[in-house]
Amino acid sequence: TEEDEVYIINVENSEERVLILKNSEIGANQAILSPNNDFIAVSGKDGNIWLVFIATNDLKYSRITNSLGFERNFSPKWSQKGDKILFNSVSPLDNGIYSTLICSELEYSSVLVKPIKSYILSNNVYRGFWNNNKVDL
Repeated sequence: TEEDEVYIINVENSEERVLILKNSEIGANQAILSPNNDFIAVSGKDGNIWLVFIATNDLKYSRITNSLGFERNFSPKWSQKGDKILFNSVSPLDNGIYSTLICSELEYSSVLVKPIKSYILSNNVYRGFWNNNKVDL
């Protein structure tokens, strides 16, 4: 099996935690920690955005997108409250420079997450960023 590692370092006390992601579809690309530190969002090797429950050593995986190998979703960013995730999506039809900016509202059930609503914010963007719970393009 293929495994990837994510290192989380507490900047206050230099404590280090190593997460081993054993799901071969996921990988550890562009890992970003949630505001409550219970999840990481990653750009999967399969082109999907995955949220991984990391509060315990029993990691749980939730796929937020369903690319089916056609498009590639990347660059996830959490909202300040952790109730939304912003990411870019590019298809083979795009020129590879610009992408579609998508926001997914999230619903949590214990250790798993599912998107309840996703919407396109803009086409032909390079990256989007959260700014005081609003999106900057």
